[in-house]
Amino acid sequence: MRHLITTGFLFFCLSLSGQNDNPGIFIPKDDASPIFTEIRHMWVGLKNPIAEIGPAEIIKVWTDNGTADSCRYYMVDFCVTPLKIGSVNVFSIQRIWNGKKYDTVSTKNSFIAIKPPTIKLEILKDNFRIDSTIEFRLIDKKTKKPMGKRYEVGVMYEPEIYDQKDSLIGKVHLCFGTKIYFNQERMQKLKVKINYKIKIRVLVRDMETDLLISVEELVYKLK
Repeated sequence: MRHLITTGFLFFCLSLSGQNDNPGIFIPKDDASPIFTEIRHMWVGLKNPIAEIGPAEIIKVWTDNGTADSCRYYMVDFCVTPLKIGSVNVFSIQRIWNGKKYDTVSTKNSFIAIKPPTIKLEILKDNFRIDSTIEFRLIDKKTKKPMGKRYEVGVMYEPEIYDQKDSLIGKVHLCFGTKIYFNQERMQKLKVKINYKIKIRVLVRDMETDLLISVEELVYKLK
């Protein structure tokens, strides 16, 4: 499983199952989602991936709130970027095979655009020298207060280890949640020293909407 993060855009493995057979547009779910309902929301100002329901081909897509653009990556060809909070109607023209010939159909699906949270990672406990762990928490970038139970680390991630020259020398594999366990044998093999850096990048899940959002990288320096 691999999840790549870029500014304003989320790349992740997608699940296209569980949709009905009616032509239309839906928001794909990542394969790590613990929530079984469809996604009905979008982030304002960010590219939200969309896909066609069933065996169809999108010929044209547009929206009444923001922009709809091509954004080719794993199993997705289009993204919608809402510009304001509120209703987002997504329209499409699709080509569907009926068993004998192709039909052209028009679709309309409605979503709700919400403001993305301002989340930052903060070191909560530094026990690297005690039990080979560090723990971080999610805080509001503006208020500095904890984000609460609505937001959680959404998928597995792999903190990266950099030496004093800022060269990547290894990764901490298959981390989940906010506590990172470092394998001491591996740390010794990598010859990790004081002032080496651990760079942590995560995707945060909104447990109410099932949306994912990338947050600013946290850099931890070994002491």
